[in-house]
Amino acid sequence: MLNKKGAMFGLDARIALVIFGALSVISGAALYSAIQQAKVTAFVADMEELAKSIEQYYLDTGEILAVSSGNPSMDLGVDGLFNKPANVSNWNGPYSQLSQRNAGAIDYNSGTITIPYRLVDSPTACTVGTKKCRIYIWFAKSNSINFYKSVEKFVDGTENPSDTSDNDGKIIYSTSSMFYKTDIIINNLN
Repeated sequence: MLNKKGAMFGLDARIALVIFGALSVISGAALYSAIQQAKVTAFVADMEELAKSIEQYYLDTGEILAVSSGNPSMDLGVDGLFNKPANVSNWNGPYSQLSQRNAGAIDYNSGTITIPYRLVDSPTACTVGTKKCRIYIWFAKSNSINFYKSVEKFVDGTENPSDTSDNDGKIIYSTSSMFYKTDIIINNLN
């Protein structure tokens, strides 16, 4: 007489393995998605903190950050957020916990952050005598287009690459970089 219990056990084990495998794939995808969302949330929080740092520097010193020596016609320097500038009183920094790369840039997540200033709600550079300029935070990191899309969707609720006419949103991105629009307006750039 043949014992058929063993054969059924083998089939049951294979069915259980298929079920556990499917559950592993589903939970792995959910975990990956949660990790990516955590990175986006952390990035946005860091950009908001950097904007607050720039504003606090201004509130303490009564001055905007000095222009960048590397790109004086378009960027503010970041050195004042980390080191007391000469001839600036009431400096209570450092204002940022991020890592300074040089006087004009911050290292962030294997990428670079600079602080450009542009005409309010326009990608056009400000010039001396311009009445109102907005401070942006510019982030560049290669191969990050999907990250930029996720940040814009999280912040603005949409995905509009290279949409420089999108004045309502805080994020403008292209394939190689992203602008984060702060609420900081500079009046009468000198």
